[in-house]
Amino acid sequence: MREELDSVAQDIDAMKDLMIHIVYDMLDLEVSNYPVFVMSLHELDEIGRPFIKKEIYQSNWNIRVTHLEDLVSKQVITTDKIDSFKSIYKNPREFFCILLIQNDSGSFIFRPFTV
Repeated sequence: MREELDSVAQDIDAMKDLMIHIVYDMLDLEVSNYPVFVMSLHELDEIGRPFIKKEIYQSNWNIRVTHLEDLVSKQVITTDKIDSFKSIYKNPREFFCILLIQNDSGSFIFRPFTV
């Protein structure tokens, strides 16, 4: 698991400025107060919008952009878990929310913009 987290951190660090820009746009344009980046080793067409394809950018992970409302509509987060998600969600102007998907399961991690 440590190796995966290191490769996640490496990809985030490489794309950090663009990711921050996307987060601020989503917040400022009132798309959502809960932006989420989905990182997976395999391409996931059903969640969010493509941001980074690992084959094109020679990164470790595919990255898609989505938000809480989309994850609820796709039933990735069930309606009874919305309040729980919001309670753990960190300030989006300081932290990236990452849905890390591996082997058909996912977990949320939060990474500060500056480490």
